[in-house]
Amino acid sequence: MATNETKFVSSNKLAVIHVLAALIKNPLLFADNNYDFSIDDFPEQFHRILFGAVEHLAKNGMETIGYIDIDQFLKQYTVQYQVFTANKGVEYIQNILAIYDPKKFDYYYHTLKKYSVINKLNEAGVDTTDIYDPNIIDPEQSAKMHANFDNLTVNDILLKEETKLILIKEKFGTNSDRVENHAGDGLRALKERLKEVPDIGLPLISPKLTTIYRGQRRGCLFMESAPTGMGKALPNSSKIPTPNGWKTIGDIKVGDYLFDANGHPTKVLAIFPQGEKQVYEITFFDGRKVRCCEDHLWTYTTKLSENGEVLPRNCKTKTLKEIIEQEQHDEFLHFLNDEGKCYLFIPQQKAVEYPKQKHSLSPYKYGKQLETCIPTEYLEDCIKNREKLIKGMIRNNKHLVFKEKDGELRLKTTHEQLAKDFVTLARSLGYQTERTIDFSWDIKGIYKVKCKKAKAVAMGGVKKLDYSEEMTCFLVDNQEHLFLTDDFVVTHNSRVANGEACHLAVPEYYDPEQKKWITTNLQESVLVISTELEEYECQQMWLANIAGVPEMSIKDGRYMTDEEERVDHAIELLEKSNLYFVSITNFDIDDIVNTIKKYKQLHDVNYVYFDYLGESLKLTAGAARQTRVQGLRTDQVLLMFASALKDLAKTLNIYIWTSTQLSGDYKNAKELDAGYLRSAKSIADKVDVGSILMPIREQDKPAIQDYLAKGFELKPTAVMYVYKVRAGSFQNIKVYVHFNRDICRRYDCFVVDNEGKMIQVNDTNIELMLDQTSEKEFEVAFMGGATKKSSDFDFDF
Repeated sequence: MATNETKFVSSNKLAVIHVLAALIKNPLLFADNNYDFSIDDFPEQFHRILFGAVEHLAKNGMETIGYIDIDQFLKQYTVQYQVFTANKGVEYIQNILAIYDPKKFDYYYHTLKKYSVINKLNEAGVDTTDIYDPNIIDPEQSAKMHANFDNLTVNDILLKEETKLILIKEKFGTNSDRVENHAGDGLRALKERLKEVPDIGLPLISPKLTTIYRGQRRGCLFMESAPTGMGKALPNSSKIPTPNGWKTIGDIKVGDYLFDANGHPTKVLAIFPQGEKQVYEITFFDGRKVRCCEDHLWTYTTKLSENGEVLPRNCKTKTLKEIIEQEQHDEFLHFLNDEGKCYLFIPQQKAVEYPKQKHSLSPYKYGKQLETCIPTEYLEDCIKNREKLIKGMIRNNKHLVFKEKDGELRLKTTHEQLAKDFVTLARSLGYQTERTIDFSWDIKGIYKVKCKKAKAVAMGGVKKLDYSEEMTCFLVDNQEHLFLTDDFVVTHNSRVANGEACHLAVPEYYDPEQKKWITTNLQESVLVISTELEEYECQQMWLANIAGVPEMSIKDGRYMTDEEERVDHAIELLEKSNLYFVSITNFDIDDIVNTIKKYKQLHDVNYVYFDYLGESLKLTAGAARQTRVQGLRTDQVLLMFASALKDLAKTLNIYIWTSTQLSGDYKNAKELDAGYLRSAKSIADKVDVGSILMPIREQDKPAIQDYLAKGFELKPTAVMYVYKVRAGSFQNIKVYVHFNRDICRRYDCFVVDNEGKMIQVNDTNIELMLDQTSEKEFEVAFMGGATKKSSDFDFDF
């Protein structure tokens, strides 16, 4: 018989004793990320009061806690102190401290957490007696039950309960892959429904793509692939510093560590081969050089602060190609103003944190006797030891001099290798070398190097080299997605998805050509899940898209005429919208699926934009656990991922948009289709709509010239190869579009078939019409952020 009575399991007394005693002895355990302590771990009131007191004292800075501290703290609270004294609290604390064995802490901590999980499940009405039943009377059965429980982990308990739910869902729930009906069931109702409302989803920004795709349809998975990164590639032969020494780009693996802009180790979460690209070389004013492709993103500023810093609010992020196009391109483009001074700056990196090394001779003593070179074990030592090495060199006074007035280090040596090693050492500590490309050589044959601390490094110029090379880019685990490359230079790691998300979630946008706000009446609940971007980066795109104001103007905080007023209105629209954002860089299939389920349940989200269907450490490990197969190939992992997203779209009746990479051999292909999807061509079988977005290539120019010759002014900047539309009339076509990167909007140009012949595709405009009876209700819902109820669609084909 069902009961509403809350059921608790008596917690393990020794587990309670050891955890409380450990926290009293070592309050810093509260700050240890390996443990998670909660008042809910202690069912009894006395233990909860004692835990609460210890937690309060620890989190307010007390590093050592005694029974007197706890007693004095609880005296302030009458009811709690009465419980404390009734249970002989001071004596209890003394006794548990005497019993406590630190070697047993981990065991009892995990035991306590298992009881907490059982209690929480019982609170939620879940029957856990098959795992732990405190009412078993028979001694043998009780001993067996406790032995089995002792061998379980928290995850084992949760998995057992999840499995029960899965079995129930399989028996009674909806199976997205299995439907059993007679062929004629519901056909008449279907015909009448389609006469009333055609089978088409909500509109995309592009009217032609709305026609081709039949809108953004719920229950479907859309995938738009592209050459990876479009601006994060570095040559595979380039060397970069890592906590384990210098490595070439081509040798970096997922899980390896690089250095971020602050010198801290940052994990590589994903690796994206880019194929062969033209190499450019950027030279900095202190002699450093970096090779990259023209699409590489650089975060820079043209305005330093009063003390010479690169401030984030003054920064811009552009591709090298965009930077070059701002200037007159020649063989070697100099980034100089009319006065011959550099005006492009990137942040100077901080000292990098190599692990501490062991030496037979201390760094200071070695520096004092240093003669011809600096061994790797000293160059790649911890910051403190590298600074001691320099102090030893200064003490030597033979090679290195410190000019306190200028804050400069000046090296003189006849040994070229020592000069080069010293430059590497100084740069690894955040110093900047003198403006020079080569080491200076005076008439006495002495190499001279000057360096000093700086907060920015100037970009001197760029040169297009006479070769191409295989390149790679990385996703790294830090907020800026920045890492250090050749010579300790800071470098940077989806606009389509964010533009489409705004289009569905926000009922207005500003049209710069018509110079007015356009009302769409679209106000869907939309979720953006990003694996690369932080929320503030997406927010800048959203504001640019809605207000029709270039993103760089928003980043710079400088507006023309009515632009700021439009941005303010865009902010109001976003504040009232049902647009949600989640950033997650290291994930598995369950993380993404459960996130989508949560937002569907809590916010009735029906449209999801997941920016990247790619591999991560956690994803690979999760797939291995799920299949119990180690060494799964990337294509197998991504197929599992795509299948899960497709099943989720059908089960929840939601629309999911995602993207993926292309394989390295796409560049020379005349036509692109699913065969060029990197690592997992089979995932195309799972999607309802599949397309590939490419920049304009040489082979596209004749078709574009014919189009422009007919009097059209809008020049295409990209082409979409549409290789699959399930239930659509168009397959294997190319849609030429103009993508305005500044405001994340895509404009239609023309469409050709797979033979390059221009074809007519009518625009589909879907206007959301509100019932007269529900206009007031819609206004209230929009102002209050509630979920929109029902509406009628007016289709204009």
